[in-house]
Parts: sequence; C-alpha cells; structure tokens
Amino acid sequence: PLNPTAFPAYNKKCDTSVTKTGNPGYCRTLYMLNPGHTKEEKYRGKLLAYVFAPKSWESNIANGPTALAKRDIANDKIASCGVKNMWSWFVGSDIQKQQTHVLNGLVTTFKNKQYN
Repeated sequence: PLNPTAFPAYNKKCDTSVTKTGNPGYCRTLYMLNPGHTKEEKYRGKLLAYVFAPKSWESNIANGPTALAKRDIANDKIASCGVKNMWSWFVGSDIQKQQTHVLNGLVTTFKNKQYN
C-alpha cells in the first residue's frame, strides 16, 4: 500500500492554486497539477490514483493490490477463476449452469491442494 505520509491523497505542495511559485518534481508524475476542464478543478493537487475514482475505490487505492489479491483469495474468486479457465482449456467450452456442482467441487479441491 501507499505510505500516506509520503504520498497523501491530497498534497498542498502539488496544488497549483495554492503554490503559485512551482512544485516539487514528483508532483508532475504523481499528482494532478493542471486540470484540463473546469469540472476537474476539484482534483487539483490530488494523487493521480484518486483522480476520477469513485469513493468506493478509495480503500482499494489506499490498501493496494496486495489487499485486493488477499480479498479475492479469501472469497474464492481466484480459485473459481482458475478452475473456470482450466475447464475451458481442457474441455473446450465454458462450464454450464447445470455443472456448477462440479465447479464447486473442483474449486474446493484446488484450494485444498494449495492451488497446485
């Protein structure tokens, strides 16, 4: 995850409406400096990851991709996706609704075998 001290969601040093004399170099690549439209003014000085992202994504941005991966491992999305891809590869078609009991069993086995 991002270090909020090093990379705050809003950085006053990168807000060109506040700092009229210039910004640190990292602002050019990490923060919104010059909005292209008046509706984008509210993003001035914001970390680019947060620009245009809905509020519901803020915890994902703050916690990073590792947290997203851990969440999807815990809720079986990774195992289910892996099993569905293997099924498609070996069978040559997507798993059908009437075969979901097979999918559930394969997901459980896949997890119990440490995804191997």
